[in-house]
Amino acid sequence: MKGKRRILRAQFIISVSCFCSVGLWWWFREAPIAVSPYISSPTRHHFQHQRAEHSENHFAYLWKDASYKAPPEPNVAYLELSDILPPTSLPQITHQVPPLSFHVPNQSDSLRNSEHQLKEHVNRIITQDTGRYVHLSLNDFSLKQSAAVLNRTDFNMTLQREYTRLNWKYYFEVGNDRKVDERFALTSFPALNVTTPDSFKFLNHDVVRIRKSLHDALKVWSQFAREKHIFWWISHGTLLGWFWNSRMLPWDTDTDLQISLTDLLRLVTFNQTLLNGRFLLDLNPNLVVRSAQVQGIIDARVVDTHTGYFLDITSVSQAVAGDAKVYCKTPRGHRIEDISPLHETYYEGIRVWRPHAAVRMLWEEYGEGALLNRMYRPSVVSRMYRYDDWKGEWVVDGNRN
Repeated sequence: MKGKRRILRAQFIISVSCFCSVGLWWWFREAPIAVSPYISSPTRHHFQHQRAEHSENHFAYLWKDASYKAPPEPNVAYLELSDILPPTSLPQITHQVPPLSFHVPNQSDSLRNSEHQLKEHVNRIITQDTGRYVHLSLNDFSLKQSAAVLNRTDFNMTLQREYTRLNWKYYFEVGNDRKVDERFALTSFPALNVTTPDSFKFLNHDVVRIRKSLHDALKVWSQFAREKHIFWWISHGTLLGWFWNSRMLPWDTDTDLQISLTDLLRLVTFNQTLLNGRFLLDLNPNLVVRSAQVQGIIDARVVDTHTGYFLDITSVSQAVAGDAKVYCKTPRGHRIEDISPLHETYYEGIRVWRPHAAVRMLWEEYGEGALLNRMYRPSVVSRMYRYDDWKGEWVVDGNRN
């Protein structure tokens, strides 16, 4: 009798264990795992506390009826794909030297007084240029693009518009400065509690680790883009770092790149590619919306899966009807003649492209202080930096911290 009870008890325990195992398997099976909208394999894993958020917002459109047509959204500029338009030809690299565009409009007295010094500085910096140039055409920024550029058959524009018109956030970052991809935050900060989102608010960055991570990511991206004939250029804070000494600003925690709309579409083919087995090329499905978006400003990222740091890639296009400028989604406008031709130069010892009128673009974005002031206290760190002309680099000013 006791032996029979033991057998029954064992069978009961096994049954309960199997039931629990099946239940757990079913729960995790049903738990939405974020996937790329361009491929079906579940390659985008997210932390548990954001699983429901991603299911509800990002990827619900994947299960909608493909015949569903979203109502038109007023005042929204969309990318348009045409089977009639021929694919845009690849820009040709030349060695024809374009005139240097130094002129800054509406100069203040301080800028005019410093113009000679500024020109000397610029002439020294452009010695980093390789002498290679590439001219981008107006078609590279047009909202109407050839469908042949995509080189994919699974890109459903109807579903894309249904999703993107809702302006949902795609990328999630952690930290008070939001500079670490939440999927890979634990690789840089293993002591964090993944079940407590508040534990991610304040992260102490390791400057050496950041620089190494972003340098490696940019080097791999530059090589990849060169092999695939994709043209891009440094922008924003990264371009400002190039202006000073062709290096990363010591307080910067990301890298800013820009790209034409045509080349952004060429990237779609390589979405979710792990470059060199480490750097994830991740495109935002909001890329089909080209007017301003609060949640969808960044069009693509190259994310270091070993650290969580990333390169931000934003595209510019002719999103405003009747306006000769091209816009990113912040929206910030640029003259095409200020961007093109792109100049090949060096940044952190890596071959990159920069816009033609780099100085004017920096002045318009940051003001003259960013080009002249040799003292700077960033808002993200509690220390003062001084530009040392002798060393040619930004150093911590120990007397003013």
